[in-house]
Amino acid sequence: MSEILLNKFEKEKRVIKLHLEGKTIRDIAKEVHMSFKDIGRIIKTYEKQQAALKEKPKSDLPQIKKKLSKSSQAIKLFREGKKLTDVAIELDIAPEKAVKLWSQFLRLERMYESYEF
Repeated sequence: MSEILLNKFEKEKRVIKLHLEGKTIRDIAKEVHMSFKDIGRIIKTYEKQQAALKEKPKSDLPQIKKKLSKSSQAIKLFREGKKLTDVAIELDIAPEKAVKLWSQFLRLERMYESYEF
């Protein structure tokens, strides 16, 4: 019976897979032809990595948050129910610009026809 040879990384993946299936170290050793010590080291390293991933606080994850444009900020505020004057003040924009953004918001919300200026 011919045997398929695995490289180091393939063996490690196989060890982890068998471990997750609930196989004993003895069963794993028979299948991948490795020492108990090496298998134990691979499993220990894997479990440490998994524990570290679970413990890692979310604040350490990279924050990919794009700053919104004034238009997008205004639309968001209108959607939250803010008044035209409140949006103009909060975003420090001219009243004419606030009215234009309000109009665009209404159009986006498909309510443009029911509001006449």
